[in-house]
Amino acid sequence: MPLFSIQLNSNRPAQFQTFLDAIERTVNVPTDVEVLVHIDQGDEAMATRVAQETVRRPFFIRSATTDLVQGYGTLWKPLNTLLQMTSPDAYFVINLSDEMLFATKGWDTIVKQYVGYYPDHLFRLRASKYRFRNYTDFWECGFAPDSCAFYTRKWLELSGDWNPCLGPDSFQQCIAFYLFTSDPFSHVQYNRDIPLLDVHFSGEGAGLDLKGRARLERLLVNNRAWFVLMSHNMQQEAKRRAMHIKSHILLDELGGESDLRVIDVSDARELRIVRGDSTVPVRTLSYRLSWLRITATNIARMPWVLYYAGGGKRVLRYPLNGILIMIATYLPKGLALLEVAYSAAAVPGRVKQAARSAMVRAARTRFGCWCVTVHLRAWDSVLSRFGERSLRPAPRRVPIYLPDDPSGPIGEGVVYSIQLSSKRPREVMELLDNIEQTADDPSCIEVLIHVDAGDRAMTTLLEREKSRRRLHLQYLETSLVNGFADLGKAYNPLFRLTDPSAYFVTLLSDEMRFASKGWDTALRPYIGAYSDHVFRVRCSKYRFRNYTDLWDCGFAPDSLAFYTRRWLEIQGDWNPCTGQDSFQQCVAYYLFTSNPWSHTQYHRDIVAPFLKFTGEGAGRSLEGEARKGRIQDNNREWFRLISHPTQENAKRRAMLLKASILREEALEAGENVDVLDEAARRRIVVRRSSNGREEALDYCVCKTRTRVSSFFVHR
Repeated sequence: MPLFSIQLNSNRPAQFQTFLDAIERTVNVPTDVEVLVHIDQGDEAMATRVAQETVRRPFFIRSATTDLVQGYGTLWKPLNTLLQMTSPDAYFVINLSDEMLFATKGWDTIVKQYVGYYPDHLFRLRASKYRFRNYTDFWECGFAPDSCAFYTRKWLELSGDWNPCLGPDSFQQCIAFYLFTSDPFSHVQYNRDIPLLDVHFSGEGAGLDLKGRARLERLLVNNRAWFVLMSHNMQQEAKRRAMHIKSHILLDELGGESDLRVIDVSDARELRIVRGDSTVPVRTLSYRLSWLRITATNIARMPWVLYYAGGGKRVLRYPLNGILIMIATYLPKGLALLEVAYSAAAVPGRVKQAARSAMVRAARTRFGCWCVTVHLRAWDSVLSRFGERSLRPAPRRVPIYLPDDPSGPIGEGVVYSIQLSSKRPREVMELLDNIEQTADDPSCIEVLIHVDAGDRAMTTLLEREKSRRRLHLQYLETSLVNGFADLGKAYNPLFRLTDPSAYFVTLLSDEMRFASKGWDTALRPYIGAYSDHVFRVRCSKYRFRNYTDLWDCGFAPDSLAFYTRRWLEIQGDWNPCTGQDSFQQCVAYYLFTSNPWSHTQYHRDIVAPFLKFTGEGAGRSLEGEARKGRIQDNNREWFRLISHPTQENAKRRAMLLKASILREEALEAGENVDVLDEAARRRIVVRRSSNGREEALDYCVCKTRTRVSSFFVHR
């Protein structure tokens, strides 16, 4: 019986055949797949093609015929009908268009290994181009949803249907958003999105082949549907469904007790987990959203809809376009208005030439000459009044050296560099044993250990172990660490000792242990995941966490991440303060929030879903006064991390990473790029040598906002 249910609308027989060809070409076990297709009533060509394909394909094909589709704006309606037809044996359900074609051979085998990844079977696998995107605002769910996601059937059953409005992918993304933001400042985040690294599609995107009037008409339909999706009613419904999913996750965590049930108290806008016939809630989950906040947000963003709906900073150069589109969206003759406006914009050279000619003719008249004279005299007066202040020199630009791509064969010699600081010989011995026992090839691993000056027990142990270990072992003895606040100082000297051939670098504590056999082999496929080699692989218990606020980086950083050596080389070292994992999480945060309202997000965090560790967490064995002292030390270091200078340092490093990514993109396109630092303006300038075009990457952090935020948390 089918394990995968693929559901779609189609009214193009030839394209539907191409879609089925792609499935048959890439699937390993065809009988694990069912295809449910909706066709319009009276579409005899599609009905005939479906009947033909049903007989000759090795997988299951079923169809539903309705008159629900009356245009692009109603395409979502038949999907709920298809969901009701889903085979009861299907575990994963995916909605695609007939333009999206499977491009990965054996995709079913890859996806099958995630069956039961969570014991409650409530999750989804993200496979679109936005699979790694980090969401910080509910509007992002509209323009950058995961449109190639495999949902567990249980997820959709608890939702009730695919969606109540246009955009099954965007509405489901809103559900996921409200699920992981239900308790934002908690260590426990219910983010049930797993990114798939190895499954790819072609033809992703809607209406890519539309041109002219059809494209403008689609734009207006999308805009109307956008504000339906973003309305308070729809967002509150999305949150209700998210809390329904969360309630069943909690039921499983509570042991799946048979007398527990979920009730919906619609008047209070909350779900309650109760026991038996009792009305006293065990847990309460509110799905209330502020009507004023949602509505005010939507109204405020309407004039800038092109910016907030995925255009990013580049569309700010055309501020009137968003207002024009909003007017055209709700006018009876809006389409005609857009056609006239875009026709005029299509001939800017002719318009500019006409305006220039008119100005020249006007300047030749007596009145025009008088206007020019007055203008020049006024300008001379301004210059003489303000003197040199009106002619300030351009900010000094300092060229920045960015290391080149790794040269030579990648993945040979030392591949992994594990770095730590310790003064406990027994724990270090256990860690070294664990690394050798769990790695397939210990010879590709180096371990660098910082030792306190005068610690003879550690140095004697490490000298003895250097000769008997298959891995590469080195240690560095310094007097840098004189307490918890100095721990961060130990790692930067270690990084300078990293083997030049190492590709991945990670920090561990001596309490952590690898729990996955062959972890080194499992990480090798990630080598070169990005051609610029600027990324990190997340392996901690927070590997799936979606970061919505800067403070998340402090209490829930990814403390088991494998960084590419290039990521750290561009920055220069690990960190300027204690809490290297938190600081690097801040760097990653500023990198992906550098242009938040853009389709392109520089989120370079890749998740390794099957790598497991034990012993994660700092100071777990401390008790009494030692525990109390560690809490005080942590609190002091926390506010040092969140301070304005440290945050501006983190943002500057993030912009250096982004500049390196942009440089590599330009080099691949055959262009040269100069990277310059304007310290006075707090920005990195990326300048293309071919045309002189510049992109400014600001790393200024608001000092007032940082201090006010810290003040309220202190209280």
